Amino acid sequence: MQQKAQATTWIKRIAVTALLVEVTYVVLLNLALQLPLTQTLINKIKPEKFHISWESAWTWYPFRVHVQGAKGNGQARSQQWEFEAESVSASIDILPLIFKRVWIDGVRVTDVSYFQRPRLKPDKDYSAIMEFFPPISGRDIIPAITTPKKKKRAWHVDIEDIELAGEYQYWIQNFKGGMKGALNAELSVVSRGGLFSLAVAGIDMQLRPHFINENFEVLRSGDLKGAFGLTPMVPQQSKGLKMLPHVVVDADINVDINSLRFIEAFTRSFGSMNIDGGGQVDGHLNMADGKVLAGTDLTIDADNIDVDFYDKQGDIPPGLNIRFYYNKDLPIGTELKGDICEWNEFDQKETVLSPISHKFSFNSDFFTTNANVNLPDGYTYNPHHSVKLRVYSDYIEVGDKNDVSGVPDYSFFSNYEQQWRWRDIYSYGFVDSSGNGVNYPFLNGEHYPFADVLFLQTPLMKNNNVFNNIIFQPIIDNCE
Repeated sequence: MQQKAQATTWIKRIAVTALLVEVTYVVLLNLALQLPLTQTLINKIKPEKFHISWESAWTWYPFRVHVQGAKGNGQARSQQWEFEAESVSASIDILPLIFKRVWIDGVRVTDVSYFQRPRLKPDKDYSAIMEFFPPISGRDIIPAITTPKKKKRAWHVDIEDIELAGEYQYWIQNFKGGMKGALNAELSVVSRGGLFSLAVAGIDMQLRPHFINENFEVLRSGDLKGAFGLTPMVPQQSKGLKMLPHVVVDADINVDINSLRFIEAFTRSFGSMNIDGGGQVDGHLNMADGKVLAGTDLTIDADNIDVDFYDKQGDIPPGLNIRFYYNKDLPIGTELKGDICEWNEFDQKETVLSPISHKFSFNSDFFTTNANVNLPDGYTYNPHHSVKLRVYSDYIEVGDKNDVSGVPDYSFFSNYEQQWRWRDIYSYGFVDSSGNGVNYPFLNGEHYPFADVLFLQTPLMKNNNVFNNIIFQPIIDNCE
């Protein structure tokens, strides 16, 4: 009984001690977090590297902190940055810090903005884009540090169980944009040029407009759902397309963009080809190790598309740029040609005298033909196909406007007949005995006009003079 009583006493003492430690921790830490002096002391540690502030902060148990109105800015050897968040919560493990390891988990962040710009490297010209860099509070744009790094043990940073929600604004160098939604992420970084990796899951984002140089809109809007990641890589050695083998994507994409440059990531095997344009990208993208995987189903509906070929081999001189456009916007003043038609006022009828045809020829840079340079071989096609919405009557109405009601304003006054002439427009759904009229499907309060179009491509035919000794006999009929 005495041993049991001693054990109970020790348990009570431990519980009381733990409670006192917890109360002391809560009182002292929360007091410190509320004092402006705490922020002042923290920012005196290395003011040239970072500055942080918060509106309010508190903690209820050891090593987990909740912050409202968090702000911060700083700079490294080659970059300057700034962030602002409506609220931030996170837990940190203290003991690994002794071994230069940072483990942070349970991160919860809402409504974030992040700015980043480079420090100026002496071998790079920033004059064309520097005016579009984001402002960083309290910091001027200064030269980068290019001296060799001192030999120090690198920090290993692992941030797990990250949940972001709300509005996001980012402005990195001359690229800025925003989005709204939620995601989960994990991040691993080794300082001093070491490995970097990122895994983002549960993405459910509405994309806001994105711009380059403030006024060039590269993305209008869109939706993104799925997962994204970067396998371990050394950032300094994986810039541009070198990063592609590390990209992992498994996401549903629906975006309206003004730049189709991303297609070049999938056309690298075609050599020096540049692609640009704008349109709608919709579908699913599954990608890893720099390859598009099974399950990818992307549709690109281009409003316009530009393709450039550079420095092709063979008959093309080095340095030649071959460019073609698809569905390019027409400039003001463009002359459009159509059919040559005649409108007969008396008959109230239009007759096509000569339909226009378009032609495409073989590209002489890639194909060799024996055709005349002024009349190259090719194919012709009809670029215009009509879809009837309403039709005129086969019968010409005549009358005097003073005696007949409902004479249309497009009627023609015949001086020869001294009366007005016109054709009535048939009501929708009426078809006369000769089949003249329209009656398209009608569903949900809408008409659906359509036409079956046969897109014929006809080889170009040329007239050739043919001489022979054949004498054709005259045609004789029963009248002769």
